[in-house]
Amino acid sequence: MQPVDELTILAEGLHDVVRRRILRTYIAHMEEQRRHFAGFQTNQQGEFDAGLRPLLGMNLLNLGDSMEPGAYQVNSKRFERAVLDYYARLWRLPAPYWGYLTAMGSTEGNLFALWNARDFLCGAPTTQWPAAEGARYAPVVLYSERSHYSLAKACRVLQLATPAEAGPSLGRCPINAGVWPRALPCDDAGRVDVESLLQLATFFYRYRRPVVICLTSGTTFSGACDDWRQITAQLQRRLPPNTPQQRSYWLHVDGALSSNYLPFWPEPEGRRLAIDAQAASLHSICASPYKWLSMPWPCGVVMLSGPYRTVALNRPTYIGSGDATLSGSRPGLSAVVLWNQLCRLGEQGQQDMIRRCHEIQRYAYQRLRYLFERLDPERERLFLQPLLSGSLIVQFSAPHQSIIDRFSLSSDQLMVQGKPRLFCHLVVLPHCHRALVDNLLWTLAQPGAFPTEKEA
Repeated sequence: MQPVDELTILAEGLHDVVRRRILRTYIAHMEEQRRHFAGFQTNQQGEFDAGLRPLLGMNLLNLGDSMEPGAYQVNSKRFERAVLDYYARLWRLPAPYWGYLTAMGSTEGNLFALWNARDFLCGAPTTQWPAAEGARYAPVVLYSERSHYSLAKACRVLQLATPAEAGPSLGRCPINAGVWPRALPCDDAGRVDVESLLQLATFFYRYRRPVVICLTSGTTFSGACDDWRQITAQLQRRLPPNTPQQRSYWLHVDGALSSNYLPFWPEPEGRRLAIDAQAASLHSICASPYKWLSMPWPCGVVMLSGPYRTVALNRPTYIGSGDATLSGSRPGLSAVVLWNQLCRLGEQGQQDMIRRCHEIQRYAYQRLRYLFERLDPERERLFLQPLLSGSLIVQFSAPHQSIIDRFSLSSDQLMVQGKPRLFCHLVVLPHCHRALVDNLLWTLAQPGAFPTEKEA
C-alpha cells in the first residue's frame, strides 16, 4: 500500500484546520520562491484587480469562434476581440485578420498556426479562396535549433515532416555537409542562419514541396530575434507568391515574450526588431502575453491573416458557433484580465516598464562582468555572453545546483571556445528589481558558488 501523503485526497476529505494549514504552508513557500525567481520568462509582479474578483465565482467561458457570439452567454468575447484588435495594431497586421486567445501560451498558438498552414498548403479552402485543384504535396516545416520545443511537438502531432524526414528521398542536403538536419543551424547569438533557411526553402520548392517557415521573435534562452526583414525580402525573390491554385509557403512568427514589448523598446535598434506583419507579409503570429503583463495562469494570442485562414469544417449546434479554435472551452477571464492590464498601463506604462527592465539588465550585466573579472581574471572558467538588442536576458556560466534551484535559474549548453559549457540566464522582467539582482550577485560572489574546472 502506498504511504499517505499529506496532499492525498481521502474519501472523507480533510478537516478544515488541516486543509488550511497545508495551504498556508504552501502559499508561504511559493511567496519565498517568488522573491528569488530570476531565471524564467514570466513576470511575477502580479496585480489582480479587486474589481474583477466577482468574476472568479463565474464559469466564464469563450466557446468557438471569437468573432461569433455563440450560445454560451456567460462569456467575454467582446473583451477578447478588443485584445485581438490591440495586438493587430501592435504588430501592424492588416485587415482582415482573425485570431483568438488560447487556453495555453504560445505552444497552442504554434500548434494552431501550423495546423492552419498545413491545411492551407495542402489546398484547403480559405475564407476568401476556393479549394486548390489537383494533387498536393505535404509541406515541410523549417525551424531553427533555437526555436521553442513546442514546434517539434506540433510537427509530431500534425504529422508534418522536417528536413530530416522529407529530404533523404530527394537527394543530398544543400547545407550541413550534405546531412539532412531536423532543425536549422543558428549563429552564436541564437538567430537562424538565413542562407541555410533560404537554400532549404528553394530546394524543397524545386521538388514541389511547399514549406512552413517558423521564425522566432525572442528565443527562449538568449532572446535572439530572427532577421524577419531579410528573410521575407529574400523569400519574395526566390519563391513565387501564393495564389489560390499555387501555394508555395507559409510564414509564421513565434512571438512568445519579446513581441509583446519590442515596439516599446527604448533604443531604435531594438524597436526595429518589432514584428511588422504588413511589411513582412506574415501569415500567422502567436505570443504569450502573460509572460510580459503577468497573469495568474498562462494564456496566449494567435493571429492569422484573414485571407489565408482555412474554413472551420464543423459548426456544432450545441455551441452556436463555428468550431474554429484548437481548444474548445477557453478561459473567458483571460480576456478580461488582459484588457484590464492593457487599459490600465497604456502605451506609456509599457514604455516605462521596458525602460526600467532595460536599465536593470545593464546594471546586472556590468556587475556580473566585474565579478567574473575578479574571480577568473584569465577568463578560463567563467563566461558572460554579449547582450543582444531587444533581449532582456543576461547569460552567464552556471553556478552550483543549489543556487540554480534557489533562484529558479534555467540552464542550457552553449559552445564557448570550442567546448560545450553549461550556462544559466537572468531574465529581467518587471518583478526583477535591483534588490533581487544584488541578492543573486552576492550569492554568486561567495566562495564555492561556481564548480571548479574538474567539477564542471
